[in-house]
Amino acid sequence: MRSVTEAHVLGASPREGKAIFVWLQIDGVTEPRAYKMPWSQELAQQLQDATEQSRDTQTGVRMRSPFRNQAQDDEQRLAFYSPPRRSLALKEATGSEPLVFEESR
Repeated sequence: MRSVTEAHVLGASPREGKAIFVWLQIDGVTEPRAYKMPWSQELAQQLQDATEQSRDTQTGVRMRSPFRNQAQDDEQRLAFYSPPRRSLALKEATGSEPLVFEESR
């Protein structure tokens, strides 16, 4: 599990001063996993910010390297984030001339 680079956060419950509990869905794994992280004000804020952003983008919340010790990592790196919404692909034109509709009589 330590090699997992990212997971979808299904739910979270921060307990100030104690821990951050997360329920994770890992790609390729059928069952979700419960995980307890040590309390961190910074991680709790990242989780809150990502959750608020996901309400606008409707893309959910993701967690980078969920089974790595977050306290030992660079404090600037975001553990929780909401991915940007994908833009829809533009339709390619099938011909160079525009379609002209004429009224039939």
